[in-house]
Parts: sequence; structure tokens; C-alpha cells
Amino acid sequence: MRTTRENRRGAEPTQSRAERLSAETPRPPRLRGSLPFVVVEARWVLPIAAPPIKDGAILVDSTGEIVQVGKRDEVRRAAPAGVERIDAGELVHPALVNAHLHLELSALAGALAGGRGLVAWVRELIARRAPLDAKAVAHGVALAVSELLSCGTGALGDTASGLAGNELPEDAPFLGARFHEALGAKPEDWEKALASARDRARAPSGNLRAALAAHAPATCSEELLAAVASASAGEPVSVHLAEDPAERRLLVSGDGAWAELLRERGIARPFSPERAASPVRVAARAGLLGPRTLAVHLLDVDDDDVRELAASGASAVLCPRSNRFLGLGAPPASKLAAAGVPLALGTDSLASSPSLNVLEEAAALAIDPVSALRAATLGGARALGEQSLGAFVPGARPGIVARDAVVGARRPEAALLEQPRASARWIALPSRAGSVSP
Repeated sequence: MRTTRENRRGAEPTQSRAERLSAETPRPPRLRGSLPFVVVEARWVLPIAAPPIKDGAILVDSTGEIVQVGKRDEVRRAAPAGVERIDAGELVHPALVNAHLHLELSALAGALAGGRGLVAWVRELIARRAPLDAKAVAHGVALAVSELLSCGTGALGDTASGLAGNELPEDAPFLGARFHEALGAKPEDWEKALASARDRARAPSGNLRAALAAHAPATCSEELLAAVASASAGEPVSVHLAEDPAERRLLVSGDGAWAELLRERGIARPFSPERAASPVRVAARAGLLGPRTLAVHLLDVDDDDVRELAASGASAVLCPRSNRFLGLGAPPASKLAAAGVPLALGTDSLASSPSLNVLEEAAALAIDPVSALRAATLGGARALGEQSLGAFVPGARPGIVARDAVVGARRPEAALLEQPRASARWIALPSRAGSVSP
């Protein structure tokens, strides 16, 4: 049973989470059969890049590549004679994409207080993270992997700072990227901070591509932001951006909660009034905003910031439940979408979010269910550069997840988000071969 504690996120106690997830989670299968094709049928097929199909089907080859999507009778007629059919039940959708999380913090599930703003949370995080050993971190990562698979997640944007024990299990099937975070507010330290992140990026990370991240404009000098941007040319890059009004205050006036925390850490961050700007403007000035950028959070943005983001082509990766836990309010999802900023979703870490289920994140987003589900699938795939994921279209290999959600008379997208914990069953894993752009 889920419990709610004052000033803490609604979450299961750590022990009950471990009891629920420590049992070996079955790894998603790749389609393998005696014939080279399979027809997957369901009462509802959600292609994501096209409207839902009632009494739909997907013709898929033995590697999971989509051949045809359509009405059940049409797909059956197009399929080779004698093809195997799989009854997936009520609903199927592509594998989910969690575009921002911190697997290495999973051992701190439920351990930190919320409701006091980002800086107070960061201060407590620093204290609670320090005693974690590699065994505790690895155990937390293993439980997180099981949770992600159990809710139908096939791709990740995992941000890592280098905690010992955060290696992914060898059989973890996720695609996406592991963003190795650079952090350093002192301008003279940018080379050292970048080198540290690059060294960590050389470590194996399973199927996740190695990439770089800048922690945030509050904690990275503009020199470091620019260096990360340059080192990431042509590749995805991630940055926490405009998560808290305290970051704007630091960059515009040089004081406030972030300035105080940096002083506590012995960091005298230089401030020049002539360089004062919003976090979004600082990131843009450093060359960090572009079509391959994952701009994470984006709570404290004004109209100029939104125009800057839209012009850059960056994806907004929103984490509404984490924001709510910290007492920061809700991200302006509708405003960003209306301006043409692509939306993706992340859960953030279990130290600030009640679960790693990105469908629950989509349900918490204050936009229409069609757009929210797109953000949880195709939006995240595009942000991570995984062009073969996120939608059922010919040539793609997005993974196939069957969901026991009851649709009834509702739109299937709305029904799915009203039942984000409906049990998921893997039909096929995603893979990168067969890139498409729906």
C-alpha cells in the first residue's frame, strides 16, 4: 500500500518497494518464431504518430520491425499465409521513453523531504548521498531497472554524476543515452570538470549511448556550459534548466538561495551585472541550446525564454511530479507546446518522485491526453535521437507493450492515462535498426 508522509513524497516505504521489485523481472522478449512474421492484434492499437485504431493489428517481423499497421482484417489479408497471430488483449502501445532520470539516486527512494524548494532539497541530497556505498547504489539501480521494465519503459535518458555502483546490469535492454554530468561553477575549473565527465563517459553503459550533460547554469560556469556544448556537437546533450526561481535570481542579481549554497560549498561564483540573464538566455549564449538539447524542467520561464527555446529546436523534458514534490508548481506545458517547443517526459529520480512510471508523469501533465502520451513515447524518442522508437510506423522497431487498461467509451489515450498502473506485458523489445522519421 502506498503511504503519504507530510513533507515527503507519496511513496512506498523502501522495504516494500524492495519486496515488490527484488523478484527477478522477466526480461522483454524479442519476437522469435518459426515464421519470419507475426501479427499482433488488439482491441485498440495506439500508433502515436496516427490516430488510434479500433480492432487493430500490427504486422511485425521476427526482429520487431514494423511492416504494417492498420485494421485487423486489412493486416490479416496482407500477412503471409499461415502467419502466427498474437492476441494482445485490450490495448498495445510503443515502449515508453523516460527522457530524464537519475538511476544512481534510486537507493534514496523516499528518503528526502520535499516542499521546501530545490536548493533545500539539494542541500539534503548532498548530505544523504555522501555515505552511500557502491553496494547500496547497485541495489537501488537493480530495483529501478525492474520497475522500469515492469511499466513498459524501453528507452532512457539517464543522468549520472559518477557514483560508484551505478553501472547498469549487463542484461538491461534499454536504449537511449546515459548523460555524464559536468559540474563546476568556477570559471577556471571548466577543463577539469569536462575531462571528468568525458572520462566517465568511457565506461560501459549497455545499449545506452554515452553523452554529456551540464548540470545547470546555477552550478556550471558559462565557460563550462560552452565547453559541454562544443564537446557534444551533433550528439544529444542534457541540462537542468530554469527548475527553480532561485536560479534566475543567482544569474540576474548574484544572490539568493543558490548563492548561499555555493558559498557554503566554498565556491565564490563571480557575478557581472552586465552578464545578468535568465537561465535560458545564459544557456543559449553558451551555445548549449539546439535541436539535440534536452532542456529539463523549465518551470521558471518567461515569454522571451519560451521564444528562445522554440527558436533553438530544443526539447522540453518535463518532470511535473518531481516539481510538485519540491513545492515548485507545475511546468507551463501548454505554453511551451503552443510555441512549438517539442515536449518529452522524465520522472526524475526516486529521491524526488514517487515512481519511475512515465505514464504517471503523463497523467500529471496539464495537457490533453493525446499530447501527453506522445510526450511519453515519440517526444522522448526524438529528444534522445532514437529515431526508430516511439511510434508504430513501417520500418520502426519501437517495441510493443500490451496494457490491461479498460477503455470502454473513452478515448484510449485518456483511458490509458487514467489507469497508468495497469499491468504491462512485453510483446517485443525496441531496437535501433530500421530508422524512420514518422
